[in-house]
Amino acid sequence: MNIENLVVKGKTEDKLAVSELIEKFTPLILKMVSGIYIKGYEKEDLIQIGYLSIIKSVKEFDLDRGASFVPYVYNAIRKNYFNAIRNVAKSNYETSYEKLIEEGRYSNSSKVEKSIEDELI
Repeated sequence: MNIENLVVKGKTEDKLAVSELIEKFTPLILKMVSGIYIKGYEKEDLIQIGYLSIIKSVKEFDLDRGASFVPYVYNAIRKNYFNAIRNVAKSNYETSYEKLIEEGRYSNSSKVEKSIEDELI
């Protein structure tokens, strides 16, 4: 069965059609995952993001637009990986001074207090 027919069936909650779509796009997901590293994610996590992207794409794809599903799902998978990367990168910069002290990554007790001018010099 071709991809467009599987999407039509998938929109009617046909789990077999969605499963077949996932099977057809698994090589694409594996290829994308091979070039992605996200701190804290394992390969299986990244594959799961790809699968969820396909399921969500089936639900949100507008059949009336006359567009092809393949580029739509490709972009959805790619954007979801970029979003995961962005979220991890964003969390790396969203830290506070108090959190660093609580985690023991910053201790001011061994350092002599310096003024801002001394630090810059």
